[in-house]
Amino acid sequence: MYDRELINDVLKAADIADVVRHYLPDSFQKKGKNYAARCPFHDDHDPSLSINVEKQIYHCFVCGHGGNSIRFVQEYTHCSFMEAVRKTAEIVGFHDPRLKKDVPLPTVDPQKKRLLDCIDTLQSYYRYALSTDEGAAAREYLAKRNLDEATQAKFGIGYAPLDGSATVRFLRAKGFSPKNIEEIGISNVSDSEMRDVNAGRITFPLWDNRGAVIGFSARQIIRDPQSGKYRNSPETPLFHKGDVLYNYHNVAESAHHDGYCYVLEGFMDVMALDKAGLPNAIALMGVALTKNQVSLLKRLRCEIRLCLDGDLAGQTGMMGAMEELSAANIPFQIVDYGNDLRDPDDILQEDGKDALVKRMQTLSDPIDFQLSYLLHFKKANRPEEKKEIIERLGPSIMRESGIEKENHIAKLAKALQYEESALRIVLSQNNRTIAHSIEVPSASSRNGKNQDVRPLSKGTAKGTQRLDFAENTILYYLLTNGKARRDIQSRDNPFYSENYRQILFYLLQYASEVADDGFEIAGLLSFIEENEPSASSNPMSNIIASVADEAPTLPYSPSLLDRCSEVIAEEKQRLGQKKLIIKAVETGDSRLAASALKAFAEKRGEEWKKQIKEKD
Repeated sequence: MYDRELINDVLKAADIADVVRHYLPDSFQKKGKNYAARCPFHDDHDPSLSINVEKQIYHCFVCGHGGNSIRFVQEYTHCSFMEAVRKTAEIVGFHDPRLKKDVPLPTVDPQKKRLLDCIDTLQSYYRYALSTDEGAAAREYLAKRNLDEATQAKFGIGYAPLDGSATVRFLRAKGFSPKNIEEIGISNVSDSEMRDVNAGRITFPLWDNRGAVIGFSARQIIRDPQSGKYRNSPETPLFHKGDVLYNYHNVAESAHHDGYCYVLEGFMDVMALDKAGLPNAIALMGVALTKNQVSLLKRLRCEIRLCLDGDLAGQTGMMGAMEELSAANIPFQIVDYGNDLRDPDDILQEDGKDALVKRMQTLSDPIDFQLSYLLHFKKANRPEEKKEIIERLGPSIMRESGIEKENHIAKLAKALQYEESALRIVLSQNNRTIAHSIEVPSASSRNGKNQDVRPLSKGTAKGTQRLDFAENTILYYLLTNGKARRDIQSRDNPFYSENYRQILFYLLQYASEVADDGFEIAGLLSFIEENEPSASSNPMSNIIASVADEAPTLPYSPSLLDRCSEVIAEEKQRLGQKKLIIKAVETGDSRLAASALKAFAEKRGEEWKKQIKEKD
């Protein structure tokens, strides 16, 4: 458990402006009573990172990142929570003996270190074996694939001698036990004779994100139909396929600096791009992008350019990767295949570097790619097929604006044979983008009858819907008003969104441990971080920073809390209407569709008349 008092002391000593200025001196600037800077968590050309000195938080209005001083250090440097506490203290000159005691340097498990030493020794052995007489066949194969010595050295390519028992004897002579050898994934203790399963193959080391060898992919030199062309390390204490991105350690800095990184399917494609002068490339070692791999990609803070194979498996993997990247707010583009479905390595071998560079620099619109894929592989003849396409493409289309959004709606409507007006309603309802006013009692009459009502507006936040704004209003006052926190304790959880419900749970827990005068937003953020080890991958801190950075136009009162809670309940009911419209369009029931659209239009008409009357 963390030393709460120490963390609070560091937060009090650390001015958010000083911390951000330390890392972003070039773009840091005064803006009103606060500060702004170019956001380091996305490709930011104009200062969109707001630094609120009063509340000691930062918040990006574009990508949504936000938190306190410690959170900023943790996100910027990609370190652990307690490492960020220590770094923050160092930046502001805060010295305390507890920092040395409670923030130990990262240690490596002795058993893991032993295995890392074992597999590193094996890698050196494979590299040496490639240079021997026995390695001549492997060197000849690599020459045919145009993998010169420089490439072999950069990517650690080696050769596993045909006598697999000799490899085991070598490792034993270096002091490694049979159990060590088994745990790195090249042999089994239960075998009558321990032999290297990679024997007779060219070896390609697999690294973790820090550059330590953790496994191998081994390729046949002479095709043997009795075994696979490639053999990858099994799951071991060191190697977990879903945690690995091939070549990540080599591109971690350059990709961020250059602003892009290619994501490919196999490591031979990575080497092909490297030879063509495009070194910012990594491989999935498959077609499925895992959550852990997404986290690694997010750390690169650059545009991802997807280029998986052109077969069904690769294209399906591309669709899944796009969804994962979109959910993580990682910018990406698609390499345009055109009619050429060859792998990058094949293009390099057959057509040369210039052709490969041209191919990789030709990028296509992600939504157009998705629509093409869904129409080609999934078809769109039956209602359920059309439903799937709407659900897959709708969120991406509705995040666009202007002519791009209009063009994609028109393309989708034409492909599905829908009226554009009906499709717009379905997309809007699916993405909860229809903005409504929220009526609350005015401050002057909240305690009387015949209360005047007026819309509660969020100012510059265009298109914010009633549900979102009602939840944001409640959350703002829970963050800033002790009475609101006491009032909420006698009520059921009013929030609809799961993230907000989670925040309320931690907020009330934190409030119970501190007095009203001790409640600080920065302290709450650290409390959540302490209790949520994966907080860096969830949006709670970002939501809190965003909501706290903009005050509602009306002061707090119990009736405001009542009205906002009512709005949330009302918006829940609207979901029923949404389902009806979607069902009508997806099933192709023209009568039901007409009825649903008419009801929707009448409802909107009533709301507009009410608004006009109130203005008059």
